Amino acid sequence: MIGENVKQVRNNEYPYIVSIVKISTVPTESIVHICTGTLIAKRDVITIGHCLINQHIWSIRVMVGSIHLDAGLKFYPLWWKMYNEWAEKNNFSHKNLIDDIAVMRLSEKIPANIKPVGLLTLSKSNLFGLNVTTAGWGLSNTGSLNNVMEKVTLKILTDNEVNDRVLDVLGHELFVDPEIICSASEPFALLQFGDSGGPLLYNDMIIGVNIGTAPLPTQPTHPKKINIHFNINHYRIFILHVMNTRNN
Repeated sequence: MIGENVKQVRNNEYPYIVSIVKISTVPTESIVHICTGTLIAKRDVITIGHCLINQHIWSIRVMVGSIHLDAGLKFYPLWWKMYNEWAEKNNFSHKNLIDDIAVMRLSEKIPANIKPVGLLTLSKSNLFGLNVTTAGWGLSNTGSLNNVMEKVTLKILTDNEVNDRVLDVLGHELFVDPEIICSASEPFALLQFGDSGGPLLYNDMIIGVNIGTAPLPTQPTHPKKINIHFNINHYRIFILHVMNTRNN
């Protein structure tokens, strides 16, 4: 994330936030952070689905328990489930590319001293105006991926506030899907590559999952851009169903 008020987190400030990394063996073995995730149970991680599309399960690891990417405990995914696949199988409506959320099951439980985050499922209208926090290891103000987790405070925007900002930039309004939460801050703070999948937090509970920014995809630092997140309230049936799923 980038912005004037982005800060490094303290040790153990967000023990339930994890790094999802890809193992590369070419030319030598290396670990690359691709997305952020959040522990919502001792073996379950919620994140963004597009990070896992076309990934082989044997190439993904989850780094747990440290604000430093290179110091976390390494866990292996057993499987993951995408909302769209689950919705189709269980006869729930879905919107293909829009419903981009996933829950990953780890092959073993995390240490007892790490407590998963609680789910706070509020309707979208009850979120407007709240001051919230997000954290992760995305691209930083230096232009490179952070080795240390960073955080920033954001404000949830109403749909009218979103359209005012978009109108200033594009000259027309933008329809905001009901499952989408939008946020911003003054001075601006924006999600970047690597922040996707991370949590949107209120009172130390997760209310949303980071997607990215909009509009102007070719202008990553435009001050009128907004951050976009999935409201987990919209996906609560999926999340709870997956959390109660056996390991097979």
